[in-house]
Amino acid sequence: MSRIDALRARLARATELGVPSDDFLRHEFEESRMLKSHLNARLAQAGQETEDALRELQQEVDSPEEAFMRLAKRQAYGDD
Repeated sequence: MSRIDALRARLARATELGVPSDDFLRHEFEESRMLKSHLNARLAQAGQETEDALRELQQEVDSPEEAFMRLAKRQAYGDD
């Protein structure tokens, strides 16, 4: 079932229950905007986390002695 078919079926059920089609469609648009906003925020957060990790990795590549010392400290504290 395509997305449009699913929406048609939900609209039919809503109108059977007495919900005006304009209200149903307005609600669906708002829900889709909220979902899109949420997904965009999560994608931005994931992108930022990836950039931060890449910067940290680049720093480790640029200064392997410091990276080795950080690893040794983590292992000493049991955080490996």
